[in-house]
Amino acid sequence: MSNGQRNALIVLGVVIVVLLGLLVGVVIGRGTSKTSLTASATPTATTSTSTPSASESPRRQKPSESPTPSESPAILRKATFHAYNVTLPNSEGGTDSGIRILVDSPDTSLMVRVNGGVPSPNATLFVCPVKDLSSRFVPTTCDTPSNNELVKVPHGTSYAGVEVILIGVGPGGSPDTTVGQIRVQYHGASGDVQIRTPYLAKPFSASVCKDNGCNPFFEMTPQRTGHFTAVAEPTASGSHLAQLNLESGDIVAHAFAATGVPYDVIDSMEGGLTLKVSGRISATQEAALSLRNFSNRTLKPYDISITWP
Repeated sequence: MSNGQRNALIVLGVVIVVLLGLLVGVVIGRGTSKTSLTASATPTATTSTSTPSASESPRRQKPSESPTPSESPAILRKATFHAYNVTLPNSEGGTDSGIRILVDSPDTSLMVRVNGGVPSPNATLFVCPVKDLSSRFVPTTCDTPSNNELVKVPHGTSYAGVEVILIGVGPGGSPDTTVGQIRVQYHGASGDVQIRTPYLAKPFSASVCKDNGCNPFFEMTPQRTGHFTAVAEPTASGSHLAQLNLESGDIVAHAFAATGVPYDVIDSMEGGLTLKVSGRISATQEAALSLRNFSNRTLKPYDISITWP
């Protein structure tokens, strides 16, 4: 073989080697590119910390097991309801004209005191649990306390409140006995109280009856600031004329009679049917609800629904 032929073969071999190297590089490059595309096609899990804009819907979250504020149980508060200057007629013979007081409380018992005007030698005071404003008292469930004696009255599932009733004649043979104060102590879930008054006696002269001298009035302690409402309705049809008043001042101390300065009247309504009063009362000023007989005869009992703040 001549030198020329030998050189040609060497050149050809070099060319073949170069071509083979290029071919291998192309194949490897294609494999690497495929692997890279495959990897980029699979999304990686990332956590977004951005806040959704107003136009975006936030992701729905699992509801909290904690109660919302509207579902939270009410905070119980110590409360004392006071009924002052309550005239109790003799309920002998089944008239059942005591005063009934219902309170909103989870307590299993209410603590009750009655003072002033009782007991009388010819009358017995009964303090009884009641189911509602219309229930008649059952003597076997009652206590017969002495003046200012503390009585524990059952409350809860079977009973919603207390009735104070008098059987027998008052001092001097009077058919009525006026008690100075009835106190009902409890833990309140709200400021709601319902009352059925006794018969409202025919008033005496204006001088005797001024400053709540002839009518019951009601308070709640401790006093709280807020909105007060009360609605009073007669329990029987017929001619009625009464006045419902929301007053502010030193009412229990009878400051009007002592000073001649009238109480502040927050709201007042007079009429023969439903009476309503409302207004804002303050924790720093005594406030009371009074119901006065403005007719010339004895009035049937009234049902009163009150909401204290």
